[in-house]
Amino acid sequence: MLKNRAEEYSKMYEYAQSFGQKMAVFERIALRVSSEQNDYLQALAGYVPAYEEWAAKETELAGNLSAMAKLMSSLHDNLKSMVDETSLKIILPTKEYFLFTDSIKAALTSRDALQHELEVITEELVKCREEKQQMEDGTESKGFLSRSNTEEATQAKADKLSGRISELENVHAQCKTKLEERNLELKTDMERWHLGKKADIKEWLCGMADRHIDTYDKQIASLENTLEVLKNSISSK
Repeated sequence: MLKNRAEEYSKMYEYAQSFGQKMAVFERIALRVSSEQNDYLQALAGYVPAYEEWAAKETELAGNLSAMAKLMSSLHDNLKSMVDETSLKIILPTKEYFLFTDSIKAALTSRDALQHELEVITEELVKCREEKQQMEDGTESKGFLSRSNTEEATQAKADKLSGRISELENVHAQCKTKLEERNLELKTDMERWHLGKKADIKEWLCGMADRHIDTYDKQIASLENTLEVLKNSISSK
C-alpha cells in the first residue's frame, strides 16, 4: 500500500478504467450492429439468384424480375462496402483503444511498484541514519551495549552502518530518478493520448455518419431507378 501516492495518478487509473469500460461497451454495440448488418447482407445475397431464377421461368415478368435482382445486388454491394469500412475504421480502432487502456493501467501499476520500492528504501535509510546518530550521541540501545562495550565493536558497527547508508543513498537516488522519469513518461503519454483520442473519436464518428449517409443515398438511388423501370414496364403494357 502506497503512503504518498499523488492524486493525479489515482485519477489517471480511474480514467483509464472508466474509458476502457466505455470502449468495451462501444465495441460490443458496433459488433452487434455489424452482426445484424451481415445477417441482412446474407438475406440480400439470397434474393439475387432467387429473382434471376424466377425471371428465367417467367417470360412476361423477366424484365421486372431482372430489375429486382439487379436492385438486390446493388443494395448488397453498397451495404457490404459500408460494413467492411465499419469493421476497419470503427471496430478495430475501438479494440486497439481498449487494449491501450490496459497498457496504461499496467504502466501505472508498474509506476506504483517503483514508488513502493522507493518508500521502503527511504524507511530503511531513515532508520539507519537514526541508529548512527544515536551511536554518535552515545545513546545506542542497551542491547547493543550488553553485547559489546569495546570501542572496536562500536567502530565496526558504525562503519557497517555508514557503508549501508552509502549503499542505500545510491539505491535511493537511482530509484528516485527512475520514478521521476516514469512519472514524466506517463504524463507525456497521457497528454498525447488525450489529444489523439479526441481527434480519433471525432474522425470515427464523423466518418461513420458520412458512410451511412453515402450508403443511404446510393440505396435510395438504386430503389428509385428500379421503381422507374417497373413503372415504365407497366405503362408500356
